[in-house]
Amino acid sequence: MIFVFQILKMFTNISWKEFALFIAAFLLIYYLWLLVIFFAKDILKLFNKKKTSEEKNFNESDEILSVVYTLQDEIKAAIEEAGQEKIGREEIILLLKALLQKYSLHATPFRLGINHFIERLCQNICSIHLNREEVEELWAG
Repeated sequence: MIFVFQILKMFTNISWKEFALFIAAFLLIYYLWLLVIFFAKDILKLFNKKKTSEEKNFNESDEILSVVYTLQDEIKAAIEEAGQEKIGREEIILLLKALLQKYSLHATPFRLGINHFIERLCQNICSIHLNREEVEELWAG
């Protein structure tokens, strides 16, 4: 009987504000626990979806890089061949236009790097100076 009086005395020491905060915190934890129990699969799918989209972007960038490297290899081979055969400026420009159209990388961030690569190779191998405007025109077709 003394135990019951002690419990009742304890409840009289708690204010309504403290009681409301305790109930609110308890309900919040309870409903979060229910969400985790019943929607765990959906929550995991959300996190996995983010990972797969990041992996997809990573794989797409790998594919673009491999295309860029392939294009660079073909540009280098074409310019080296043009330098050995002493092909003229206009023929080199037509050849580069065809290569750039074949790979259609004009809307990628690698365009500027490819432009510098072309400028440097043309100058070093064929002794042909192409300015930036001329290299940009290669993309237009």
